[in-house]
Amino acid sequence: MKKICVLLILIISFYCKPVNAAVAPGDSIITKSIKHNVPLNKLMSSTPAEIEKITGKKLNFVERIQLKLFQKKILKYSPEEGGEPTAKQKKQGKLSMILGISSILLLLIPYVGILSIPAAIAAMVLGIKSIKGNSNTQGIIGLITGSVTLFIILIAILVIASGGFWY
Repeated sequence: MKKICVLLILIISFYCKPVNAAVAPGDSIITKSIKHNVPLNKLMSSTPAEIEKITGKKLNFVERIQLKLFQKKILKYSPEEGGEPTAKQKKQGKLSMILGISSILLLLIPYVGILSIPAAIAAMVLGIKSIKGNSNTQGIIGLITGSVTLFIILIAILVIASGGFWY
C-alpha cells in the first residue's frame, strides 16, 4: 500500500509541475520594422518592397503574408474605421431605436401586437446598418429591443404550440 501511495504522489507531482515555454517569440518583420523606427502609419501603407528598403533585408514568403495580415488587423481596429457615425447612420440609429421601443409597446396591445413583428425586424435591420463600422448607441438600443421583441414572440409561439398555455 505504501508503494502505491508513493507512486501516486510521484505521478501527481509529475503532472502538476508548471510548464515553461520552450519556444521564444520569433523576430518577425513587424518587430524588425519597429526596431528601425518605422511609424505605424508608414508601416500600414508600405508595400513589401518598401519594407525591404527600410530594413535592408529581403522578405521571404511568410514575412510577406505576416505583413499583409498585420495591415488588415490594424485596419480593422483603426480609428478611421470606428469613427463617428455619419448623418445617415445617426438617422438609421434613431429610427431603429424608435421602432425597437415601439415594437415592445405594440406587443402589449391586444390585436395590434402582430404589428410588432415587422417593427422589430425593421429595428434590427436598421440597427445593424447603423452600427456598421462604429458604435452608434441608438442603433445598439434598437437592435437589442428588436431582438428582445422577436425573442418574446418566439417564446410565446413555442408555449402556445406546446399546449402549455392552456393548462
